[in-house]
Amino acid sequence: ALLAEEQKRELNKIINENLSLKEKRVLVLYLNGLSYSQIAEELGDNAKAVDNAISRTKKKLEELLKP
Repeated sequence: ALLAEEQKRELNKIINENLSLKEKRVLVLYLNGLSYSQIAEELGDNAKAVDNAISRTKKKLEELLKP
């Protein structure tokens, strides 16, 4: 459990230091199960902008979390 908590803190640090505010907001909503259109509505944006933000976020996290 201690190791899992340390990994969670490290992931939060990576997210906070490397993602834009919009990317973080989109990620939280996406991880909470909202669809692209629901996220877009929540943020007052369009689904394409949400798709772009999720794509950027995935790419950034994949790069940052490489072993």
